[in-house]
Amino acid sequence: GEKRSWKEIVEGIPKILNLIHQSFPKMGVVFDGRTFPLTPSRSDYTHLQIDNERAKQIEKMLDSDIKTFNIIGKTAAEKLRWASLVDFFITHYATDSMYVSRMCKKPGVVHFPKCMSASARAFHVHHNVLEIPEEAITDYTDPNHPGEWAYTSYSIPWEIVYEQVLKLWESMPMSKFRPLPSHSNSQDS
Repeated sequence: GEKRSWKEIVEGIPKILNLIHQSFPKMGVVFDGRTFPLTPSRSDYTHLQIDNERAKQIEKMLDSDIKTFNIIGKTAAEKLRWASLVDFFITHYATDSMYVSRMCKKPGVVHFPKCMSASARAFHVHHNVLEIPEEAITDYTDPNHPGEWAYTSYSIPWEIVYEQVLKLWESMPMSKFRPLPSHSNSQDS
């Protein structure tokens, strides 16, 4: 339920996760989204509903034996606990990555609109991430907020995201034991 989003997330994330699942049949997936505030507004409930619907759409396209955990709408403390348990993440660059990247220093791949400047990204601390190359991103500017990255959705081919996952994976110690499959192995690419 954000002002900006990766337009292909519902189609792309399941393809990526199903490929990873080939190497890690016991993997689990944590869906994160809006953090529930202490004093929620009507808008907060609307955003939670949108985030949960998106998670359900993605979950329907995952291999049936992938375990899923939904922490959308949980408190900051609960999200921090879950973030400490994950091995890897894929998320938006800004506040979505706060718990897993900034606080728990987990490795991951981050995506963002091309118009999000390096100075804007500097406000968000990341310890071990790979960014999507800017040349792979196509921005869709909100006409009511021209030039504002926070309102700019974007398109990225899922294969580009997966290529970054592979690059990061190869740098991780466990990659020596279980390589991830190439995206060309996917039947529905």
